[in-house]
Amino acid sequence: MDTNVRINWLLDFYGAMLTARQRTLMEMHYCDDLSLSEISETLNITRQAVHDALRRGERTLENYEHKLGLVSRYFDIGNKIKNLRNKAEMLKGSAALEEIYSDIAELADRWES
Repeated sequence: MDTNVRINWLLDFYGAMLTARQRTLMEMHYCDDLSLSEISETLNITRQAVHDALRRGERTLENYEHKLGLVSRYFDIGNKIKNLRNKAEMLKGSAALEEIYSDIAELADRWES
């Protein structure tokens, strides 16, 4: 997974646990796609301060993921649901299997939305 995409996922799951300042800087850089210079000008701080804050924020987010594993579990569960849906699709035919497939398909649709 691309680093920017990964950080965005980590922000989605753990962003509220960052300080307001860290969250703002991380969102400006990773969500709004602003450069370090643009952020430093906007917030009237040095480019180095922005860089350091971003690295600290990244380490903090990665530490939360290492300890809690919510993002990896989210993708694991999503992949398992997708695999179950594919397997159930192949077994369609009997009424019981149709019901199981319907339940899995509904769960997969809810998970993906």
